[in-house]
Amino acid sequence: MDQFSPLSEKLRAGQSLQWSPDGTRIALAVTLFGSREDLPIFRPTLLILDVATGREIFRFEGVHVVGSASWSPDGNRILVADSDDVVRILDLTTQELSPVPFLPGPRKEAWEREAKVRDIVGLYLNPPEKAVVLCVDEKSQIQALDRTAPMLPLRPGLPASRTHDYVRHTATTLFAALEVATGKVTDACYDRHRHDEFLRFLRQVAKAYPRVKLHVVADNYATHKHPAIRAWLAKNPRITMHFTPTSGSWMNLVEVFFGIITRQAIRRGTFTSVADLEAAIGTYIDAWNERCEPFNWVKDADTILAKATRPKVTNTQDTSVTRH
Repeated sequence: MDQFSPLSEKLRAGQSLQWSPDGTRIALAVTLFGSREDLPIFRPTLLILDVATGREIFRFEGVHVVGSASWSPDGNRILVADSDDVVRILDLTTQELSPVPFLPGPRKEAWEREAKVRDIVGLYLNPPEKAVVLCVDEKSQIQALDRTAPMLPLRPGLPASRTHDYVRHTATTLFAALEVATGKVTDACYDRHRHDEFLRFLRQVAKAYPRVKLHVVADNYATHKHPAIRAWLAKNPRITMHFTPTSGSWMNLVEVFFGIITRQAIRRGTFTSVADLEAAIGTYIDAWNERCEPFNWVKDADTILAKATRPKVTNTQDTSVTRH
């Protein structure tokens, strides 16, 4: 800390401090000394200081910050521990302590998981005005399978059937962007799914939605975070990426569409070439866009987090029991 900084006189060696996510505040754990009936009293205290002025914004006695990654991503909450080392969440807006829910994994990952869930659910339930929310992903390795005999259709008393053997004519990758408000799908098929193809598809999506802010939901696939993608996004500030939490790609609504097109157009099909497969995908999506309806998200973030972070119930029985 610079010796001329307004905070320099407040910071001492050995004191625990944590910077807020936006870098404007510091959580400083100090010990206040006092006496009662001639007996010394040591009171742990949490101070929130303004970085620019060094002014004390907030004081809460009896607690101290907990390790690293104590701040929540929104900067409104902080993990603290009392004199008995019981960890609590201190809400800086209401100045209230609350119990910590079960958070598996490192604390930083838990904070990030909660922030991403609330971010994406907020886009679905309360989309920003004058902006379009899109769910983007790729369905890779869609195989063009040519059955050795035609499929037998559904008949009275008999299910549809197909041969077990087939000829495989390589595969394709379907890139899709689902507009949350309408259900409309923008698509493209490529033979690979590297960052080059993803960037080409992003440019196609940007061209399809000109002069409007785009909020794009995607998973944590490394291709989506490639330096070339980040550089392009920096030159196109009207497009904002929102990433699902780890193991949370099911929150991306385009996955629902992938399930539908797989069942209705791909799984039961017979394709003599990749071009035949891509033509079938294009025909299906064109028909989809003519009758599309939006998917309605109904779960709020609190409900999702309560289920996702609850502790697992372990089986304490020595032998398994099957109930019939």
